[in-house]
Amino acid sequence: MIEMLRKLEFYRQHGVREYYVYDPEKEELFGYTRLADSLQAVENISGWVSLILGIRFEPSPEGLAIYYPDGRKFITFQELLIQAESEHQRAEKLAAKLREIGIDPTQI
Repeated sequence: MIEMLRKLEFYRQHGVREYYVYDPEKEELFGYTRLADSLQAVENISGWVSLILGIRFEPSPEGLAIYYPDGRKFITFQELLIQAESEHQRAEKLAAKLREIGIDPTQI
């Protein structure tokens, strides 16, 4: 907590316009936005849209969801891992098929 307060003060002094902190263990999200010479806490962070990035924050019991300005949801790290594994499996299947028809996949 003390470290977060130090960062908040540092960011305030150096003109940071927005600052967000998410604790996934406690499922807590805090946001701060610049008002004159200070960073003010965002009172209702649920549904908050970043004034700079245009992204929307939606905390829930399932975790934090963040949405692009066009409404698409940011992919989570777990979803990224699943996607990468799926792509790896597809690549392995393709390589096996190429070998089956006599093509060395490392040569193309």
